[in-house]
Amino acid sequence: MTTPQKLTYPLSPAIDPSAPANSQAGRTILITGGASGIGYEIAKSFLAASAAKVIITGRRVEKLKEAVASLNSSKPEKSTATVLWRQQDVSDLSSIAIFWKNLKSDNLEVDVLVLNATHTGQFGVSAGWKKVWECFEFNVLGSLRMSEEFVAQGPKKGKVSRHPQLPYPVREFS
Repeated sequence: MTTPQKLTYPLSPAIDPSAPANSQAGRTILITGGASGIGYEIAKSFLAASAAKVIITGRRVEKLKEAVASLNSSKPEKSTATVLWRQQDVSDLSSIAIFWKNLKSDNLEVDVLVLNATHTGQFGVSAGWKKVWECFEFNVLGSLRMSEEFVAQGPKKGKVSRHPQLPYPVREFS
């Protein structure tokens, strides 16, 4: 059996987070599902792009604390970014408005929202309609409610909402 090799390629300037054209200087970023996997890597990229604040959310407090500690220790050398965590379950629709209200009371206005939290599972007839509906509510309705609260939160201009599986902004607010 052969051991897989890690391949590395030069980073294109179009997606290099440290490229001036991709600067996020002065912006506050909120990433749902940011404690691990793709969300964690997205947080690292925003730190490399000079974001002022990066807020990661998730359901498990210990995982969030570990991720914040790791992100803080791996920040670019000259970074002055603040990395924060907030417990949030996107599937709990009743808590989403409260979550955004709490951000406002903490004087946190989000400039960029990355909807990374997802609920996956087997789909199709064998999964049953209840499981499919549960995934739909989490992935569609939860993301929609987060987006609505994001748009309604405050007066800043230039807000961007992104979903990692889409190659373009969901909507730009300027």
